[in-house]
Amino acid sequence: MDKGFYGAMNKRLVALGVIAAGALLIFLLYPAVKWVVATGPKDFPAFKKEKLKLPVKNESLYLTVMDNNTSPSGGEEYRAANDKAMFFRVGDRRYLLNIPEPLPEYRLEKVRSFDIDKNGLHESYSLQDGVLKVNFDTKTIWQSPESWWVDDFFLGDADNDGIYNLNLLVWKAGSFGSRRPFWITGEDKSIKNHLFIYIPAEGSFKPIWQSSNLDCPNYGSVLEDIDDDGKNELIVSEGDYSIPGERRVSVWRWNGWGFSRIPVNPTW
Repeated sequence: MDKGFYGAMNKRLVALGVIAAGALLIFLLYPAVKWVVATGPKDFPAFKKEKLKLPVKNESLYLTVMDNNTSPSGGEEYRAANDKAMFFRVGDRRYLLNIPEPLPEYRLEKVRSFDIDKNGLHESYSLQDGVLKVNFDTKTIWQSPESWWVDDFFLGDADNDGIYNLNLLVWKAGSFGSRRPFWITGEDKSIKNHLFIYIPAEGSFKPIWQSSNLDCPNYGSVLEDIDDDGKNELIVSEGDYSIPGERRVSVWRWNGWGFSRIPVNPTW
């Protein structure tokens, strides 16, 4: 073979080496680039100030299992009377997720009384101005941090272990806490939505699962065993960070380490 062949081969090898090095660099830097270009507010005090300007509501989501014999026309009549309702199918069953006035059009005020640790004594759960307080008698046994805005909370067994959870929909700056994946080197200050799950512990609460930034903000969630298998599903009214009016239903099930999406047909 002549020198021209070897010269051409060397050029090809150099080009392949450059491509491989570039691909490796993109692989290593992609997460950092992803966080840099992430959209959303960066100033939490300003974010909280805007939230406090919203009107107050004390309504929340509820789920209704529609009779399978209910005609589609009946569903359409209900939809016409209540444009906040969302219908969806999972398998052969039809459901209605009713949303009297969905977030983020208002700030929720909500009070619940519940015996989460099953000791025969009820705690009081109070959400006001983005702060959740849990009181027992006159003592506050847990309160959400000032660096969070709690949109909503719901009580129930989210991970299907037989223990009731305090579940929170939280806005906060940063995808992670003090511990980050090794490939995340910069500080993430974007304010995104999270799902946090707590259990009662030693007279207070401790986290057992905390999501990083959710791909889509959750504007309301309910727990319901929709397939009668003895395990709860998480039904979510989710939106879009860049499209404020976007609404859709998603259904999730605990898989042992997180939540897996269940296919949903959004049509009636």
